[in-house]
Amino acid sequence: MTEEAVRSGNGGAEVSPPLSDDLNPAIIDAHKTFIITLVSAALFIGAVFIFIL
Repeated sequence: MTEEAVRSGNGGAEVSPPLSDDLNPAIIDAHKTFIITLVSAALFIGAVFIFIL
């Protein structure tokens, strides 16, 4: 174990730095889901509007 790992108390496990928001898969999936939701809502509102007319 390195001296830094001993001092940090993580038992020698290497800790990876956090991913930036551009690379984080959870953020990317949430963004895609949000866009799909907006497009679906717009299509639904359009269909209802056309049905009423």
